[in-house]
Amino acid sequence: ELRPYTPILLSYHGFLTKLDFVRAKALFAIDIQANMPVLLKEAKTKLINAKHPLLLLSFAAEKKTVVPLNIHINENLRIVLVSGPNAGGKSVCMKTVGLLQMMLQTGLLVPVDEASEMGIFDQIFADIGDDQSIESDLSTYSAHLTKMRYFVEHASPKTLVLIDEFGTGTDPQFGGPMAEAVLEVLNKKKVRGVITTHYSNLKLFAGDTDGLENASMLFDNSKMKPLYVLDIGKPGSSYAFEIAQNIGLQKEVLELAKQKTGTNQNSIDSLLVDLEKEKRQIHETKINLSNQQNKVKNLVAENEKLKLFLEENKKVLIKEAKLEAQNIIRDANKLVENTIAEIKEKQADKVVTKELRQNLQKSLAKNEVKEEKKPVLKFDDSAIAVGDWVQLVNTETSGQVLEINRDNLVLA
Repeated sequence: ELRPYTPILLSYHGFLTKLDFVRAKALFAIDIQANMPVLLKEAKTKLINAKHPLLLLSFAAEKKTVVPLNIHINENLRIVLVSGPNAGGKSVCMKTVGLLQMMLQTGLLVPVDEASEMGIFDQIFADIGDDQSIESDLSTYSAHLTKMRYFVEHASPKTLVLIDEFGTGTDPQFGGPMAEAVLEVLNKKKVRGVITTHYSNLKLFAGDTDGLENASMLFDNSKMKPLYVLDIGKPGSSYAFEIAQNIGLQKEVLELAKQKTGTNQNSIDSLLVDLEKEKRQIHETKINLSNQQNKVKNLVAENEKLKLFLEENKKVLIKEAKLEAQNIIRDANKLVENTIAEIKEKQADKVVTKELRQNLQKSLAKNEVKEEKKPVLKFDDSAIAVGDWVQLVNTETSGQVLEINRDNLVLA
């Protein structure tokens, strides 16, 4: 009985499957607060306030907030080389870029700001984690090199490359130059990518090569805490000695390690630490300045509203005053006319005329406006500082000092 309906049942089954799939994608998008970015044909990306979806779901259960990621990759800035301390967020940064790109290219909405821009890549290559294999007789380093060989052979300008801890797994003396050579070849092929590393030679190479850009994960060295904020434009320190000191490693071990590291390397690392500290201070200053600018804008807006309100009230008050003046003049004219008429009627009797004049003076005195005595102003000769309230001479205009520029003041 059902066999004749098999085609239509299969059609309904396929339709319901698609409907359930679309509904699942929509529910997942709601859970991860996803949006649709601006789609581009070019192989580039500009992520604004991007968040790792799995981290977002995990933190939501613990009522924590995820620090957003801001990163851009284009034809001029093709490969971002991320350095910084361990557990500072380097790998999460790289994985966020790769995972969001794969989500977008499989038809899922992604947790980014709507103003973000994302292109399409033909290939996404990733070397993350330890792929050593006993069965295939591959060591950690051999597994990395096997992937690098494949990347170099098949990469193109429309390839996104993601490499975690580039060059590790062997002697740094040889691993560093090998990683630098691979990076140089990939850059010549104009691939796009995000690479994490601790190697100083790669940081120097990225700083001197077009298409490559250093980036670091900000670290609060006073509290010895990572800030999980990506800062593009400069390499980061690994904070090896600071972290070791913070966890309580013996002083003699630290001193011996510093001696073995060498003066030049210690100087470079100290310079990176100082640069990061200054960068963090500048970042905090910019935030404070932005907050002050917003306050000034709000004060100016309030001042404009108040000015508009006063202008409107001024017009209303002037109109009401004119109407009242007209009524007073009209009443005064009537009073004068009545007084003259009564004087004529009484035939200019002196007593009556005197009384009528007194009544007229009393009526006019009721509408007389007495000039108020202005209070004597006391001037403060002390130096004016930002935040002081001042009043302009010979006016009733007052305001608060926002900025002092030589002999000029900015008031609000």
